[in-house]
Amino acid sequence: YSWGASEEEATIRMVALHGMSPGVSRERWHALGTRIQNDPLLNRHIRFVALDWHSIDRGDEYQEDFLTLLPKHIFDCVSDDQKLEELIDMVPPDCRENFLAMHHHFQENCPRRFSEAADILRAVITQGLGWGRTTKNASSKPFILCLKSWSGGVGMEMLHRVALAATTSNTDDDPTSVFQKSIMGAVIMHPACFTKSAEEVKQALNGIPNILMVWAKDDHLAPYPLSQRYLVLDNVELNTYETGKHGSFNGSDPNEPANFDDRVLEWLREKYIDVNAVAGKNDMKTHER
Repeated sequence: YSWGASEEEATIRMVALHGMSPGVSRERWHALGTRIQNDPLLNRHIRFVALDWHSIDRGDEYQEDFLTLLPKHIFDCVSDDQKLEELIDMVPPDCRENFLAMHHHFQENCPRRFSEAADILRAVITQGLGWGRTTKNASSKPFILCLKSWSGGVGMEMLHRVALAATTSNTDDDPTSVFQKSIMGAVIMHPACFTKSAEEVKQALNGIPNILMVWAKDDHLAPYPLSQRYLVLDNVELNTYETGKHGSFNGSDPNEPANFDDRVLEWLREKYIDVNAVAGKNDMKTHER
């Protein structure tokens, strides 16, 4: 699904991957795409693409071919008992029993790891969209990565693997280095990344110019204390809500707090578009990593 500018006219590119739910999590990014489409300034510059892995396969049975697997078959669980106890202690007390049951369900029903999904996500971006890579006829197309919940785990794994591989790269045109330098920003909503330490999170996100995050203190699926692992970097802006649990924060639920999409659009204007410039090609800010 895509909104905003065409591939030929876009000066800013955004790619989003949904959470594990085939309904609400998928529609969550569609709401942001619609907001961009309806904004007279942003829709001239931004091409927003929402990937839909839920449409790959509707079956419930695990299959050998990775590309036919549903997101609910892919997860990284905490295997160390002590670390799992520490994680459960972060969850609101009245939600801990359900959280532990969910974790055990993932252990029994998710045969694939985030590492495999990370390789697929990178391939979809570079080979499918043609972003984040150089060709004989064109330079790399930079992009902003958008992640939520389950895809936050996939995305963090991808970013960490890329960061580690880039440290051994000897040339600027190495595909991994090109991909890493092409990530011009990230929007991350309460990532379900339970196995990365604060140091690994720092390695994964270090060098990305602008990172916008959101988390609710009463989150029952991705515990809010995990947010502290992301605040070790100066390039992270964390928007915190007192309530809202693991919601979409897009205005679709009248019981949710402020609409996070309002801040996303402001952030895009502040960080990537010079709203005071003359309309046209001159109102795009330049960014280098």
